[in-house]
Amino acid sequence: MNLCFKIFILFVFFISVSCGKVIPEIQYLKSDTVEKELIDVSNSVKDRLRNLGVGEDLLSRTKYVTIKFEDDSYFNSKKNGDNDEAECSRYSSKSKTDDNVIYLKSLIKIRKSFWNNPPIAQKYKFHRDVQKYKNDFKLELIAHELGHCIWSLSHTPEKNEIMSVNHSSPLSAQAWDKFAMQIIAHQHLFKDLDWLLKQQKENNDRQE
Repeated sequence: MNLCFKIFILFVFFISVSCGKVIPEIQYLKSDTVEKELIDVSNSVKDRLRNLGVGEDLLSRTKYVTIKFEDDSYFNSKKNGDNDEAECSRYSSKSKTDDNVIYLKSLIKIRKSFWNNPPIAQKYKFHRDVQKYKNDFKLELIAHELGHCIWSLSHTPEKNEIMSVNHSSPLSAQAWDKFAMQIIAHQHLFKDLDWLLKQQKENNDRQE
């Protein structure tokens, strides 16, 4: 969750308390991802981060992310889309059955042709383990988008990091170590949000 959105939620909360109104409860929508390969890769990312010390409270947020493929036509139809391989977005919607509930969801879209033919460093293109390096790139791509979408990480100016704008796969173990540390360093954002949601629930209970 980015800082602006966090401040906005806090603002709405305090205004609602001062006015004595019941504010909508926020609920996260679970993933409706159907592509097995994407699920497998996402789970591999989680396993790797788990081994690097990232806690379950942070890893569990991946279940609220939907990851799907899009054709070239989708990305090419967007402004400057011909340079995009993936995108991450968050959106909200009101419950159709309860006006006091707002659903939040994260969505990652990946260019399918890019996924099927991932770029790897030139020296590995004719390596006997070339498929392994392609799989490594897929892990890094999913990790990068999850970094944006659920852990609120920005691009880093350094080269060949998980959160770099561009990199040559495969990345080093040190790059994954740094990525894990970045996630852990941002966990206070989620703790603040959990506190806010708890306060919202308590406020709603008092109004009943």
